[in-house]
Amino acid sequence: MKGLEQTPSIKPAVSIIIPTYNRSAFLQEAIDSVLAQSYSPYEIIVVDDCSADDTPEVVKAYESKVRYIRRENSGPAAARNTGIKAARSDYIAFLDDDDRFDKRKLEIQVKAMVDNPGFLVSHTQEIWFRRGKHLNQKIKHRK
Repeated sequence: MKGLEQTPSIKPAVSIIIPTYNRSAFLQEAIDSVLAQSYSPYEIIVVDDCSADDTPEVVKAYESKVRYIRRENSGPAAARNTGIKAARSDYIAFLDDDDRFDKRKLEIQVKAMVDNPGFLVSHTQEIWFRRGKHLNQKIKHRK
């Protein structure tokens, strides 16, 4: 995997893949959370699974910062795979269209990956909210 042998002074590039389908109301906040990262991603790829809402217009507002791919509706896994094929970075991070990244998520996770070159995959714990209130995850949801 590219990037694992890089020196600490070189920052590995990260492609953020956001699959979306008819959730334009959430998409702007997801994209904004990536743009607010303390560690800048190399690229943001929004893969639209043939939405019928105003998703293209939402993404167009980010024209120079987001790569937009529209595909035939095939579900979120196929949209993620489309994003993987289009990615041009050392690392890939997924973000669902109704989720947000914590401001330091990429900084912390990339450092962990670089510090542990044997790790090929990493996952961060999520925090759940519903209607603005924090939800405690059940034991069955813990990683």
